[in-house]
Amino acid sequence: MKHRLLVMAILAVALFYVLVARLFELQIIEGARLEERFELSVLKEIQTTGKRGNIYDRNGYPLAENTTAFSVFYDDSVTVADRNGMFHNLVRIIRRNGDDIIQTLPFALNEDKRLVFTQSGAQVLRFKRELFNRRELTEEQAAMDAYGIYRYMKDRMFVIEDSSYTMEENLDILSIRYALWQKRYSKFLPQEISYDISQETLAEVEEMRDMLPGVSIQESSLRLYHDAEYFAHIIGYTSKIDQETLETLKPEGYTANDIIGKIGIERAMESYLKGIDGKQMVEVDNLGRTMKVVETLESAAGKDVYLTLDTELQKVSQDALVEQLASILVEKLSIRRPTSGDNRVPLLKDAFKNLFTNNTIDIERLELGETPSQAALYRSFRNQYEGILARLGNVLHQNALHQDKQMELTISYVLRNLSGDGVLEDGYRKTDAYKEFDSGKMGFKQMMEALFKEGYLSASGQWTGVDTKDFESVYAHVADTLIMGGYVQNKSYHKALYEHFAANEQLSYVDMTRTLIDQGAVTATAEEISRLASRGLSPLEFIKRKVASLELTPAQLALDPSSGAVVVTDVNTGDVLSLVSYPGYDNNRLVNNFDYGYYVELLNDPAKPLFPMATQGKTAPGSTFKMLTAVAGLEEKVITDRETVRCTGRFTKINPSIACWIAAYGGSHGPVTVRTALAVSCNTYFNEVGYRLGTKGSSRYVPQNGIDKLVEYAEKFGLDKTTGIELPETTPSLPGSVEGGIANPVAAAMGQEYNSYTPAQIGRYLTTLANGGTLFDLTLLDQVKTPDGLTYLKQEPQVVMQSEFSANTLKAVYEGMWEVANGSRGTFRSTFQGFPVTVAAKTGTAQQIKTRPSHAITVAYAPYEAPEIAVTVVIPFGYTAQYGGKVAKEIFSHYFQVEGQSEGGYTTDHVLD
Repeated sequence: MKHRLLVMAILAVALFYVLVARLFELQIIEGARLEERFELSVLKEIQTTGKRGNIYDRNGYPLAENTTAFSVFYDDSVTVADRNGMFHNLVRIIRRNGDDIIQTLPFALNEDKRLVFTQSGAQVLRFKRELFNRRELTEEQAAMDAYGIYRYMKDRMFVIEDSSYTMEENLDILSIRYALWQKRYSKFLPQEISYDISQETLAEVEEMRDMLPGVSIQESSLRLYHDAEYFAHIIGYTSKIDQETLETLKPEGYTANDIIGKIGIERAMESYLKGIDGKQMVEVDNLGRTMKVVETLESAAGKDVYLTLDTELQKVSQDALVEQLASILVEKLSIRRPTSGDNRVPLLKDAFKNLFTNNTIDIERLELGETPSQAALYRSFRNQYEGILARLGNVLHQNALHQDKQMELTISYVLRNLSGDGVLEDGYRKTDAYKEFDSGKMGFKQMMEALFKEGYLSASGQWTGVDTKDFESVYAHVADTLIMGGYVQNKSYHKALYEHFAANEQLSYVDMTRTLIDQGAVTATAEEISRLASRGLSPLEFIKRKVASLELTPAQLALDPSSGAVVVTDVNTGDVLSLVSYPGYDNNRLVNNFDYGYYVELLNDPAKPLFPMATQGKTAPGSTFKMLTAVAGLEEKVITDRETVRCTGRFTKINPSIACWIAAYGGSHGPVTVRTALAVSCNTYFNEVGYRLGTKGSSRYVPQNGIDKLVEYAEKFGLDKTTGIELPETTPSLPGSVEGGIANPVAAAMGQEYNSYTPAQIGRYLTTLANGGTLFDLTLLDQVKTPDGLTYLKQEPQVVMQSEFSANTLKAVYEGMWEVANGSRGTFRSTFQGFPVTVAAKTGTAQQIKTRPSHAITVAYAPYEAPEIAVTVVIPFGYTAQYGGKVAKEIFSHYFQVEGQSEGGYTTDHVLD
């Protein structure tokens, strides 16, 4: 027994010796080498993104391309003890050097520093379902506002405990944490935190690498848009794929990390532009640093898209339009409406109101009192504001009725905020209490008490010291804390008051004008400043000077007119050479890192810069529809090209009768042929054609028959459908197309009734007319090329229909349009007099609202003898189509390279030669 124990003891000692020896060898002798091998032993797969294809114009000028920049990335596979603290340090470095954090949350601080959702209700619902991992949300989760979600994510989900962090810093940290959480099952994919960083950020992050584990600086690809103000409505922008789109595109290989086209050509050509992702297998050390690339599957760039657009023609078209809008404003802008004649003129007070709305005048700088004029403007605001607060106190606590416009504005603002914060439930406006209050028969507190009893006034359990079951306690919090201590202190309320004061001439025109100068919105000479001070130069005349020089643009003034569209097409192919929607916006601020504040400004801008006028802005075509009516009448043989119709100034065959435009001047056109009727735009002639179409095939006038014939010919010119252009379009409205309406071919024949089309649709109609009846789908796509320059796809003209109009019909209509631009009675005779390229044209006006000017529509093509291009100009509230003729002339001058007139006359060439 003792012998056995001895043997075991010897073996144990021997084994212990071997173990110690081996440990000594591993730790001391080979420690450094093994540590190095450990650092290299972790394999990780990294996805590499295929670069997005570029977008070019027809001449190869880049409209959208990729540029290389440095970005901050974070590798979530690296373990960090205090992740929130590390991210806080990183955020502070990035922010203090003027760079941004990529925002991934569906809520943000608005101008009043209140958290609001930045996405649609459906998107917010999907976000909540993902966040709470529930298909069916609880009542509490469904009702959570943006602040409630913020508190949940901060306090419970990601546990940011340091109370010294600001809300802005917390939001930045949450944005990073949420992005990482979304990729929690793909931690090998590094998350981009900040893009296009400055050299200062780069240097500081590199210097502090040891304190920022998992953080790295990498090259990244950014989307860059050239000449954004000219092309934003066409090109659109890209963004990170949203959950709804991802579910649709997953079968095509899209992942949650993909960037896709959001709108415009970026979206329409997504399948061509998207690159093919690759991957790398790399060895990393225990700090997540890449030490060696083991294997690489190369990514592939997307294909390049070439558009039919000509950049220079696009710029000329938009510049000519904007200059014409400015010219109209300079001519029409007034202090007061005239007492006689047309009083539908833009007013200076409305211009200043809009300059506050679109932040051309920065109200936050006024409070600083940087200059005497800004200080004076702020004093004037403050005095009136304090008076409003005093009256508001009476309304809230003494049941005073809100009887003036300022109180109506204030109470409306307060109720909107109470509703937005969930204090007032949806539907409160339908209650008797609200209706009594709104009509001035009940005080504010009485209304709120009635709403409280009916369950429309909800007290939050988070209100400290408030008895939610006691109305007086609840109302005191609403009136004193939410309203007087909150809402009326907001920037948005102050801005609303500035707008109101400006619109009601309660602020000094001189002070507002000087403020524009002081804040750098416009420039002024010493003489102009002196004359403004001495009243030798009126604010009205000064503003007109700035508009004429385009220091203040029509879009900034947002008066009538402030917008417009131009469409230029190749009549022989359907190619779109220019597509202008003015005003535009800077799509560079909505790509890479979506600028929510800028987007809100665009949404609230009274000039509607996000609206694509050329493809979605419908208007009645007015007299530009008369060529279609002429074709229908001639082809259906209800008129002949030599027959005359007598215009007496009023068409009386239907009731009510319809006046010709010339009757307003006490005249009539007398007997006119189709050619003359087009030249002088005689309503009566085309009323008669519409009437005769209604009698065709019947012994009596049947309005629906006339409508059916006009619709039949509208289809031949493509006015029954969208144009085929690769952008979203509004559906056209044909004659008689409103359900329940009364068919009226007499009115429809002159472009009224239910006719309504976009500028692109009118442009397609004109294209078909100019080429003799070939209906093309319009297109913006010229070709698609591979990254190495090989042609992948060449877009061919798409013929939808070929109408065989008689030669006599086309000749009569063409000659009528020739008369418009060249004849002795033509409306454009002075515009195109002596122009070396023969132009055919037609004007149109359409009244939408009696208190505002008519819409102005101009269509023209050239050369008359062998048409090449067609031009459509639409100026909403543009008074008269004469203005559009000047825009068309500038376009033709550029396209045909017409030099200015001199003693030797004009000279011409061709812009595409």
